[in-house]
Parts: sequence; C-alpha cells; structure tokens
Amino acid sequence: MTGALSGLALALILIAVGLIKYILLRRRGAALGGISSEDVRVLLFYVAGLILAGAFVGALRPVLNSRRKTYSVFAGAGAIAMNVLSLSGGMASVDGFLIAVLSISGAILGLALAFGLRMVHWAKTAPP
Repeated sequence: MTGALSGLALALILIAVGLIKYILLRRRGAALGGISSEDVRVLLFYVAGLILAGAFVGALRPVLNSRRKTYSVFAGAGAIAMNVLSLSGGMASVDGFLIAVLSISGAILGLALAFGLRMVHWAKTAPP
C-alpha cells in the first residue's frame, strides 16, 4: 500500500511542477492553449502508471536486499509506468516496437531512480 501511495505522491509532485511551469509561462505572456480533456486523460494514465509501478515496488520491497534485486525491480517498475502511459492513446496505437522502446526507456528511468534512492540511503547510513 505504501508503494502505491508513493507512486501517487510522485505523480502529484510531477503534475504540480508541470502546472507551476504552465502558470509561469502564461504569466509571461506565452501563447498556450488551455488544458484539454485529452491532457486530463493522459495525466490519469500517467498517475495510474506511477501508482502501479509504486505498488509493484512496494509489493517486492521485502526482497530488495541486494543491489541487483533493487535495480531489477525498479527497472521493471519503470517499464510498467511507461507502458501504462502508452495505453492513453488506446490499444490500437500500441505496437511491438513502441512497447520495446517504452520498456527500455522506462527501465533506464527506473534504474536511475534506484541509483538515486540507493545513494540517499547510503548517505543516511554512512558513518559520520
């Protein structure tokens, strides 16, 4: 459950950053269109993907006792998040090549997140 909540929190933080950027650009006079229903639909898939990825990591957290397992689980979570996001255009828009590209790019992002989290954990547990 905490993994899914972490995924939701990450999604909300990323959406808030995007909204702040949108507001700042509008204030500077940039010609931006309003947020459409399609934008909202993509955001919902984005949130769902991060919640599923967080739940995946949370469910496997008890077995994350080595670097290899941690990186593998986070790579899988990244692939899950990216592939769920690809479904926002419907099943007809998804093909094998897109699944491969999104799985690889999601895995790379998951590996980067795992590396960052391990560095934070290492910094907290390192002797003074």
